[in-house]
Amino acid sequence: MARFDGSASEVHEWQKRSDNFEAALTWLWLSWITFDTAVCYSYGDVHRRPVYRNLTLVFVVLLTGIPVLVLLLGPSSQFSCAFKVNCSLSDFQAVQYSWINWFLFPYERVGGDVWHGDVPGNVMPAWLRWTYFGLFSGMTVMHHLSYKLICLGPFVKRMLPSLGWGAREGKAGRPSEPLEWLE
Repeated sequence: MARFDGSASEVHEWQKRSDNFEAALTWLWLSWITFDTAVCYSYGDVHRRPVYRNLTLVFVVLLTGIPVLVLLLGPSSQFSCAFKVNCSLSDFQAVQYSWINWFLFPYERVGGDVWHGDVPGNVMPAWLRWTYFGLFSGMTVMHHLSYKLICLGPFVKRMLPSLGWGAREGKAGRPSEPLEWLE
């Protein structure tokens, strides 16, 4: 692994800035946190269905989250090289003639003979991939616990109605006082 030095490439040459470990890990983390946030903020409370009943959310998160797990934990392959995650130079060269270019990226070809990184490929060692999986999982657990205990906890449920925010009884659609401003 080598640290990325972007001083040798211009900003408009964005492809030269993506052949490194930092870009791959940043993309994986942003993808993970997007799915995590979607699930966490969809907990059933006053105005939402519980996550286990929201089948559309569960289906979309699984459909988009499983490829992210494959990219993080899987070995180098043409699929991973299409996203420049865990990509060896030999797989990157092979992907230019792959079905991926015709199916996923018909407007712009990926793969080829030119790798712009300092090292030939960005295949992460297995211990690093599992470490990041552990960090991502720990982050998910802490995110969900803090959201359930703090944002949806009893203190907030007591405090917000006393400030005039939200439903007073904690039930949607049951106003406790008439709306005089409508009259």
